[in-house]
Amino acid sequence: HCSFWLTFGVMVCLGVFRSPITSLLDAITHAHLGNHLEQFGRYRLWGSLGFLIAAGLFGHLRDTLGETGSLLSTSALIFTCALSAMSLNRTHTQTDTPSHVWQETLGFLRQTSMRLFIAGVAVYYLAHSSFDVYMGLHLKALGYSDSFVGIAWAVGVAVEVALMFFAPQIFRRFSPSTILCFSALAAALRWSLLSVVTSKAG
Repeated sequence: HCSFWLTFGVMVCLGVFRSPITSLLDAITHAHLGNHLEQFGRYRLWGSLGFLIAAGLFGHLRDTLGETGSLLSTSALIFTCALSAMSLNRTHTQTDTPSHVWQETLGFLRQTSMRLFIAGVAVYYLAHSSFDVYMGLHLKALGYSDSFVGIAWAVGVAVEVALMFFAPQIFRRFSPSTILCFSALAAALRWSLLSVVTSKAG
């Protein structure tokens, strides 16, 4: 009982402090890029590349070192990330006052298209978060090893890295709305195909 609540508390803390990291890093990258936002994907892909390496490596570590060793390794990497974040330089962009930010946000929310966009993003990430949580568990339930789960994640992220590398060309050819619609349909197809996988191959 005590072990459950301790684990629960640790996971809550991890979620609270980990969740904003990607958004904050994306915002910092946008600020540094200035008027060259079309290059964002080529900077962002380094995060995905790190995820790819970690997914492939830690699946193997989990099989060889067990839970304690893999968790300690993860903690060491997160601590290293915290140290490296302290070296980031401040950007010289104008900082808006909180009241101005709220006014601008409310102005966006008054637009029907923006409300629909936010609702679409919320639904998409609701599905995506469930996928992130349960894909590994689903594969494990089918009898696959942690190494296989890591490789499966690495393959998916490898495609993400390739797309981010070619993002400037893609955005010059297609509109953001077209890309979003295609991405959502591709994700729905992927999840639908995974749902019919009920046994281990071979």
